[in-house]
Amino acid sequence: MKIKLCGFTELKTIKTAIDYGCDFLGIVFVKNSIRYVSPEESKKLSSIIPSNIHKVAVVANEPLENLQIINQNFQPNFFQLHGEEDVEYIQNLRKKLPNIAIIKAISVSEKNDLNKIKNFENYVDYFLLDNKNPGSGKSFKWEFLKDFKPAKPYFLSGGINLFNLDEAIKIVNPEFIDVSSGIEEIRGFKSSKLIIEILQKIKSINLKN
Repeated sequence: MKIKLCGFTELKTIKTAIDYGCDFLGIVFVKNSIRYVSPEESKKLSSIIPSNIHKVAVVANEPLENLQIINQNFQPNFFQLHGEEDVEYIQNLRKKLPNIAIIKAISVSEKNDLNKIKNFENYVDYFLLDNKNPGSGKSFKWEFLKDFKPAKPYFLSGGINLFNLDEAIKIVNPEFIDVSSGIEEIRGFKSSKLIIEILQKIKSINLKN
């Protein structure tokens, strides 16, 4: 199981995530988010992230020219699209920045929401399944994902933390998980203590498997 930690805003906690074996590291470029980082600020954060950790730029309904600015500063491996981006938008993004993989976030509040995935399966590299209020620390009903096998891999997201991780694994057994609020003691600020604890727990689970 691979883990993506998301919503970093400072060097100290990024260093902790790197030292303890994070697989994907996300920075939020959504202006109304409490975890927002500007493209200019992201350059410094990006500079310490080694090449073995995948950098994810989280965006929502951004004009493509803004994604090019983010790319110049942050140099992401992935764009995570959290807005109402359609297939045409994704195709245009592929043309402009063909070397960057795409994660499409899908909001799930009922099982039928999973049908939205079919519209994008041929155009993206990964999906991210989240509750309808990303970053809120709330989960959706994981039972929706029993026997769910989309054509592309997906990250399980939405309110995952140290206390419900075992339940998420028991119900979904995800290949990829995404954690943001679950590594915060104060909303919007990452906790080195929680980062270490969840990464050590993932490592322990992987060793057992």
